[in-house]
Amino acid sequence: MRIMNVVLFIIVNILVPFQAYAAKIYTPKEIADQLVKGPNGRGLPGFDGVQDRDPAIDLPIQFEFDSAELTAEGRLLVGNLNRALRDPRIKDHKIQIEGHTDGRGTEQYNLQLSKRRAIMVKDTLVNRYGIESSRLIVKWYGKSQLKNPNFPEAPENRRVTARTL
Repeated sequence: MRIMNVVLFIIVNILVPFQAYAAKIYTPKEIADQLVKGPNGRGLPGFDGVQDRDPAIDLPIQFEFDSAELTAEGRLLVGNLNRALRDPRIKDHKIQIEGHTDGRGTEQYNLQLSKRRAIMVKDTLVNRYGIESSRLIVKWYGKSQLKNPNFPEAPENRRVTARTL
């Protein structure tokens, strides 16, 4: 009986919180549509229907655990971001790449991790895909801008935001 309690504890407290996050792989068109500026210089309506905001999209770019190394899914999404950045509607705009983490770890550690991840996305876009470095500005926020503040460890908090400037 004691072994069953230990197994149950491990499943509930360790495995479930770290289960795979089924992230949406946005198409290049979906990404570009979110980064287009409207006639007022602000964003067009987003997936959530909100209008008149800065054009941006939260991308669930995945990295290896505790690392800035992109996973296969992360590389696919960065490739789609590359194709989106070549869209005629935004190809001449600067794009801010923003790194975010979840709520685990210290503020300082998460700032450094989000910095490394945002730089990795920029470096991949520049070195692998030939996007001009001067078009991309990198910022990092660590765990200061959680997408889901009610569940700080939620996978949707781990993301990269692309924002049209």
